[in-house]
Amino acid sequence: MVADFPRTYIDPNRSKLEVDISMINGRWPHDVHVTKKLDVGMGLIRKYILPNAPMYSKKLTVFEVENRIKNYWSPYHQSLQTLLEEKLSEFGSIFYINWHSMKSKGNQMNIDSGKKRPDFVVSDQDGETSSREFRDLITKSLMEKGYEVAINYPYKGAELIKRYGAPSKNCNAIQIEMNRRLYLDENSVSKNDGFLVLKDDKQLNEIESLISISNPNCKVLSIPAWDISPYDNSSPNKVLNGQRISTLSVSYTHLTLPTKRIV
Repeated sequence: MVADFPRTYIDPNRSKLEVDISMINGRWPHDVHVTKKLDVGMGLIRKYILPNAPMYSKKLTVFEVENRIKNYWSPYHQSLQTLLEEKLSEFGSIFYINWHSMKSKGNQMNIDSGKKRPDFVVSDQDGETSSREFRDLITKSLMEKGYEVAINYPYKGAELIKRYGAPSKNCNAIQIEMNRRLYLDENSVSKNDGFLVLKDDKQLNEIESLISISNPNCKVLSIPAWDISPYDNSSPNKVLNGQRISTLSVSYTHLTLPTKRIV
């Protein structure tokens, strides 16, 4: 499910109570919930697009804000809730992933201002919105590909996983932040060489899955290329080096066995 409106217009990953009343011309007639995100200008409707860079040159009317909630925020959540309830009824459990991209370094509006960020951040509100097993499965899968993964820092997840994550009811919700430097030149806002690597990772997973389903007796061995990201000071990093050595070792050890293998 994808929103057809930008988060800068109204953010579905915020509570509809996170309204900055200083942005509104007139009296706001509804309840307000003050949060850390709201305090730094990243509430339901953004006050700042970047530090000290206001989104609007004038205040918004009460009608404008109410209209955005009614025609964008509410329908989005209604659609998502309906979809999740249907899947829960059909399968008995749901595994919802809320995807985001993040800057390679935090800015003054973030708790990690000026700090380099990992490749991925996996968040579950400190264990409140997902089972530990689901979170660990995602984290392990990413780390096995050589990515640096952090858990619940600098992001813990926000409204979308808080609203729909209830592991005691078999509703698991995870937020994943992907570092833009993996696929994007942040200065020119254009794809970098890593874009194809990420795309290839996805296609490789699909191929391995299809082979395993069509021929369960055929073992699939993955051997990363030397020119693959993520990179450390040299390419590839130690996790990928370890994967290459492991695959080559298994291939050599089992040369005399009749097992079918695809590398």
